[in-house]
Amino acid sequence: NAGIAGGELSDIFNVNVRGPRRVDAAFLPLLDPENGRIVQVSSGAASQCVQKCSVERRTFFGEAAQPHPWASIEGVLDEAEALGVAQCGEVGLGVALGGYGLSKALLNCYTIHLAAEHPKLRVNACSPGMIKTDIIDQMVPWFVPSFVVGIIARNVMGALPPDRGTVAPMKLLFGE
Repeated sequence: NAGIAGGELSDIFNVNVRGPRRVDAAFLPLLDPENGRIVQVSSGAASQCVQKCSVERRTFFGEAAQPHPWASIEGVLDEAEALGVAQCGEVGLGVALGGYGLSKALLNCYTIHLAAEHPKLRVNACSPGMIKTDIIDQMVPWFVPSFVVGIIARNVMGALPPDRGTVAPMKLLFGE
């Protein structure tokens, strides 16, 4: 799942963070314990979110940070849901594209946790890059026709077609 960007923060977190965790829990018993691979689809919006965080919160999200137990990650999910996007900044949580960037930053934390929990598996998260999806459609006013959004996405934003969004995940899943 690549994720959603619109809707309530609880919906975004349910699909973008808790959803991958549920899928992983269901499929982990089926993976080869020595050579299995898990790839989470993240986003550059995660980095944008972390850059907007307080120093303390950046430390939580930082790549040099120790893996956080799921309870700590869920604590941030619950805190942000209770506050709402507009108040996240008051507690040092940055937002990018509403709650989407925060959800992907937390997905990255979960991926680090999962990799530490299963050191023999290849566990990664990647950003497919700017891909022309419904998320881009949500960035422009409702009255802009879809074909115009496509032109803007390709020619101004450099967005790639959806099939190109599979390149990085497929390499991580099946590459050497």
